[in-house]
Amino acid sequence: MQFAPKQAVLTLNEAQKKKVENMGRFITTMYINDLTFVNFSDAQAQNVPNINILFPYGAYLQNEQMMQLEVYVAKKYLYKKPSELYRK
Repeated sequence: MQFAPKQAVLTLNEAQKKKVENMGRFITTMYINDLTFVNFSDAQAQNVPNINILFPYGAYLQNEQMMQLEVYVAKKYLYKKPSELYRK
C-alpha cells in the first residue's frame, strides 16, 4: 500500500472497508503471547508475523496494536530498519 503509485487510490465501500479492517485486526485479536496465536484452520500456533506487511497495514488502519506488535517482533528478532518505523 505504501509503495502504490498515487493514482492507484484504494476505493472501498463501507462493507468492504469493514471487511479489510476485520481481516487486519484478526492478528492482534488472536494474539496470546510470545508470538503464539489462536490457531486458525491448519495454521501453526507459533508464528512470526511478516513485519513488512504488519506495520503498513496497521498504519493504514490506524491500529495502534498492530503497529506495536510489529515493533515487538522487530525487537525480538533484532530487525533494525522495521523498528525504526515506529519510534516515539
